[in-house]
Amino acid sequence: FTERAVATGSNLALTDQDILAIVEICRRLDGLPLAIELAAARAKVLPPQALISRLENRLALLVGGPQNVSPRHQTLRNAIDWSYNLLTPPEMALFRRMSVFVTGGTLSAVEAVCNPDGTLGIEVLDGIMVLLDKSLLHQENTAEGESCFRMLETLREYGVEMLAQAEDDEAETVRERHARYFLSLTEQAKPEMLGPNQVDWLDRLESEYDNIRAALGWAITHEKAEIAGRLAVSLACFWHLRGRAGEGRQWLLSVLKMGQGGPQGRQPMPAPLPARVLREAGVLARQQGDLEQAASYYEQSLALYRYLGDKEGIGRVVTDLGDLAARERNYEQATVLLLEGLALRREVGDRPGIAASLNILGVMARHEGDGTSAATLLEESLTLWRQLGNKRGIAGILNNLGTAVHDMGDFKRAKRCYEESLALRRELGDKPGLAVSYTNLGILARHEGDYERAQTLGQKSLALRRELGNESDVGYALNDLGLLATRLGNYDQARSYHTDSLKIFQTLNDRANIAGCLECLAGVVYHAQPTEASAEAAAWIFGAAQAQRDAINARREPENLADYNHNLAAARSQISDAGWQAAWEQGRSMPMEQVIALAVNEHKQTALRY
Repeated sequence: FTERAVATGSNLALTDQDILAIVEICRRLDGLPLAIELAAARAKVLPPQALISRLENRLALLVGGPQNVSPRHQTLRNAIDWSYNLLTPPEMALFRRMSVFVTGGTLSAVEAVCNPDGTLGIEVLDGIMVLLDKSLLHQENTAEGESCFRMLETLREYGVEMLAQAEDDEAETVRERHARYFLSLTEQAKPEMLGPNQVDWLDRLESEYDNIRAALGWAITHEKAEIAGRLAVSLACFWHLRGRAGEGRQWLLSVLKMGQGGPQGRQPMPAPLPARVLREAGVLARQQGDLEQAASYYEQSLALYRYLGDKEGIGRVVTDLGDLAARERNYEQATVLLLEGLALRREVGDRPGIAASLNILGVMARHEGDGTSAATLLEESLTLWRQLGNKRGIAGILNNLGTAVHDMGDFKRAKRCYEESLALRRELGDKPGLAVSYTNLGILARHEGDYERAQTLGQKSLALRRELGNESDVGYALNDLGLLATRLGNYDQARSYHTDSLKIFQTLNDRANIAGCLECLAGVVYHAQPTEASAEAAAWIFGAAQAQRDAINARREPENLADYNHNLAAARSQISDAGWQAAWEQGRSMPMEQVIALAVNEHKQTALRY
């Protein structure tokens, strides 16, 4: 690139920024020598950074090659035209149809999308071999051991243009087949994402995600409401488990907005699909800590289910609303809703739903401090799951029962519950569940003073959560390790863990967990150098964290209460009640940016003092 650019009279400075831009240009041009030559010729008038922004339409940009070579080498389009025109009509059709695959497709996918009725005029495998021989495709192997056939992006852009120019609505037909193929894949994946092969299926969807995005975007743009709605609903679990709640919500909202000002002949979204889309939007909003919007989505979903008279759907969403109310500490409303959901689920004989409702009621009782009621409700739920033979449900309830009896000080029973849950999750290959079990066993070990075991389990949980890719879960694991490091007196390490956790929750705008991280950092600030000044700084941070909790009515997790109370009491003992209260109130009014700077940088004495 630089040699050709200089030859045309460009005076590239080759700054670090220029070099990074040139690398990106070469990458986007798939390393094609002709494309790079033509792009370099433009460097005389366009700096590398400006060239990047114009590569969206590279075929129009990359013209004007040397006049002393054949016409097909004077522009990139001419070069590709020459190769394309050497193909037979069936080979041309296969090439342009395969351009709908953003990141390529397996043989079965290409057959389903490009030639399902056998009218292409060539066997797909034979056509692929021709395109490979002519370097219009290249072959890769997938994690599943299949071959994936894909085009260089430059060639795909050309293929998309040829498909748009094809006759007889070919583009519309092929794109709908593409969308339906990936709809079938995501609906097949939906139950598998909660099964023993969860990670394999999540990885498979990840590898096809650009294709899936393209399919969903096309369905929305072209008002294919049923395809779009079903795709979005079947992807919700993927978005949730892979920590993509924000992106998922945007897609779900785009689906809900379909038809507003659109064509009269659009496909309607059949009932109860809109109710399901709204419910999934609520689930993802709740994951992000946006409880007010989650409640709005649930209420809209509930209204649709009530209109349809769908008692099973009503029971499910009423339970969701009860769970949401419990998270907001509105326990009176939560109880009413959860009992209504439980009654509906009993009425329709939804035994898994009954067990799930009892679980939420038990967890809520635990957070209210009523361990006896929590254990009773969870034991009833556990009995149902055992009767159903649902090992995943049994494992989940055993975990929650373990936390309930752990809170009550029955460490032996808690350990039995956790370990039985862990064994079932190993049997199921339930990696998210295993991460939770490792975390809870680690917290138990920490509370028992077995810090070495707690460290081992905490690191296992963190590794699994990172492998699964759910950022909020990674944040929880880091925070637990930070609390352990504080107990061990490793304050620099504790600060690092809590700071990394804080960054994650800031990105997710999870205010409740931002508050939790700040409370942990307040403990580090004091314990790292227990002085009156550090106690005052801790008071500021504690006060600011409490203001965050009060603003969103966020509860403090029971398993972290012992550490919170210990750190709070230790710092408070260093200064007078009046001094503590003044610092606490000052922290409540501090801008969050300054609170975070204080929490993270107090040991460097860079915090802003008031």
